[in-house]
Amino acid sequence: MYPLKYADLKDIKLEEKPIFLLNTTLLPIRQIIQQIQNDNVRGNLPLEIWCMIVEEYIKSCKPHYKSVQPISISSSAGKQIIHCRGVELDMRPFEDDTGVIKAEKWLDFPECHGSDTVTLYDIVFLESLTSALRMPKCLFSDLIVPDVIAFLQDGECWVCEERRVVCPGCPGAKGDYFGAITGCGASLACPPCLGLEFMAVDKAYHEEYYEIVPPTEQKAARDKRFRDRLIEFGYLQQWEARLKGPLHNCQTIRYDSAMVQISFATLKTLLFTLGPLAIPKLVGYYRAYKAKAKSRPVPIRPLPSHIYSALNILFVACVFALISTLPTFAPENIFLSTSSRLQTPNDVLFKRLAHIRPEGRLTELDDTLKPRIASLDARCLYLYYGPSILVHCPFCVSDEPLSYFWYALPMILLPHILHLFALGAATSSGIAGQEGNRWRTSAVMIGVGLAISECYLTGFGDWKANARAMRAEDLNHFHWNMRIWRGLGIGAADAALSGFLWASSTNRIFVVPPTAAERMEASLKVLENARGRLGALGIVRNVVSRDDTLRRQGDAYWRQEGQIMSEAMDEREVVEGVKNALGSGRIIITKLEEEARRFADGIIPAANAVQQQS
Repeated sequence: MYPLKYADLKDIKLEEKPIFLLNTTLLPIRQIIQQIQNDNVRGNLPLEIWCMIVEEYIKSCKPHYKSVQPISISSSAGKQIIHCRGVELDMRPFEDDTGVIKAEKWLDFPECHGSDTVTLYDIVFLESLTSALRMPKCLFSDLIVPDVIAFLQDGECWVCEERRVVCPGCPGAKGDYFGAITGCGASLACPPCLGLEFMAVDKAYHEEYYEIVPPTEQKAARDKRFRDRLIEFGYLQQWEARLKGPLHNCQTIRYDSAMVQISFATLKTLLFTLGPLAIPKLVGYYRAYKAKAKSRPVPIRPLPSHIYSALNILFVACVFALISTLPTFAPENIFLSTSSRLQTPNDVLFKRLAHIRPEGRLTELDDTLKPRIASLDARCLYLYYGPSILVHCPFCVSDEPLSYFWYALPMILLPHILHLFALGAATSSGIAGQEGNRWRTSAVMIGVGLAISECYLTGFGDWKANARAMRAEDLNHFHWNMRIWRGLGIGAADAALSGFLWASSTNRIFVVPPTAAERMEASLKVLENARGRLGALGIVRNVVSRDDTLRRQGDAYWRQEGQIMSEAMDEREVVEGVKNALGSGRIIITKLEEEARRFADGIIPAANAVQQQS
């Protein structure tokens, strides 16, 4: 459709009564802009403020479209008014391409208009505006069927059922009525929704790259073309939940970035609003935690050296688990490599596969796999259990799907068994000591739980779920997804166990207080250490007292020390300081004498008792 401007009104042929599209939501703001132009409502606000108000209104309003027919056009100095009447279009579903062509011709040259409504619309067009103002476009001509579906029928389409793509490989299906036939495994643009001409361009692309993987540049150009078409008709925003077309990935990226922007703006608002209230409380909680940590009965200690070995084992296991999720170590998925549907013919599938192989030749594994995935059930089992099971299992048959599970069970359990070995080593008393051994039961339960969960999901899952997927984008690659979830689950379990082991070993959380016997043993060790040091001190003093040279040096030291202290106490500053301290009451002589007497009374009997024991 084409937005009408002031200069286009003179070319409108009223006798042909064409159908126009009118955005009725913008009519009030156009009237306000006209009043601002005439300086009738501007008031004390500057023109820049009015422009900001107009722009914010246009951004916030939700468009509402009506089909109208022009009745007459009146002109005055620098202004034209086109008078239209509302028309309710009675257009039946477009059953084939001929119906679409006839409908588009009828929109330009209707033999008779649809049912009239009593609503009349006067749309004002100004020849020129103040440079800062911008008149929003609200009237559109040259309508086509996609415009009618998108803006007047709320995007409802009986052909694609609001998916905007059709399957072009099923003769007799809906797309066949519009010439939308190329082959299975493609997602072709819907002819009524996106236009016959656009569908023809998209069809040529699929025909050219039907049996080969398209180059990256061509695929990117097609994706951009398709995305721009969706934006043009508003499908990218209005039908995001329903749209699962070929641009699903780039569409997700677009909306994820928008969500990040919205979340960031909301976060800033919350920070500025709640920050002044939350920050003081957080500081208070931190100080209370530090004070509690200092007064706790079991103080925080450094990480014991033997715990480092346990943490290293868990770290290595976590790294290997995360590395196993990389696509480099996963088996090839031929449906993903060739962008093929599950219903793609076997010959076409392996022709595409041969095109991406070196020298265009299939490998021995490909030749072995080709007859084994000829049926739909075999392909479902391929996506569920992976290629290795289908190629190497000697007794598996599609009629008994559990036979694939029993053959795959050892391969499913192998990484979990290795994980259990790592958990057992990391929590053994020989490596991690008592601190790690207390987590042994929990670690084993976590490892066994992960193994049982994967076995349950694989053994009791719906392996035929992909049979209902009509497009390559809808396929659930269960085997490859399970590899990722298995690695992430094992890595998360190892990381969590490492955190708990570190926190409990340093007495931060999950502290086990020592028993009475352990406390008594620790106290006895402290007393034995103190008694040993006192005995050593007595021996040293005995040697000094018996040796003449050492005794004279000791006496000389104490005489010199007494002389130095006496000179220091005779200095004027020291004397004044002592007088001030005694006069202000900071030092009470009687109290000091009493404390010294009690201290001496406590030491002398204890020293006599020790001497008697010796």
